[in-house]
Amino acid sequence: MQKKSNGKTTGNGGPQPSAAGTKLSPSRDAIAHRAYELYVARGRVSGHELEDWIKAELELSGKTRV
Repeated sequence: MQKKSNGKTTGNGGPQPSAAGTKLSPSRDAIAHRAYELYVARGRVSGHELEDWIKAELELSGKTRV
């Protein structure tokens, strides 16, 4: 069963409202999936979990590193 908040459905793995409520941020599931893709693309070399997570989060949110 999915939760409803302000008439919008959540829990579907799609973008979720950010703390500001104006921009959408990727869900944890979406970030985890992309981080796994990065891990596989690297040849399943461990030790880069945080790097993969941050890169996935930045990619999916449309932000770039400065």
